[in-house]
Amino acid sequence: MSGKYIIAGLAASFAIAYGSDVLVAQKKVFGGTTPRTVSDKEWWEATDKKFQAWPRTVAPQGLRWS
Repeated sequence: MSGKYIIAGLAASFAIAYGSDVLVAQKKVFGGTTPRTVSDKEWWEATDKKFQAWPRTVAPQGLRWS
């Protein structure tokens, strides 16, 4: 008996969360615009090239000398 209420409550909470996400992020209810870096293909390509570059020279925080 209580299982159906739990499942219904979970389904309703997911529906509310999804609806809120769509309203805020995609419909821009509070205003704002999409950042240029998200919509700029050239920026994405340059960023991807940077992250795919080898060798990757990363050290733990305590071992950095500069």
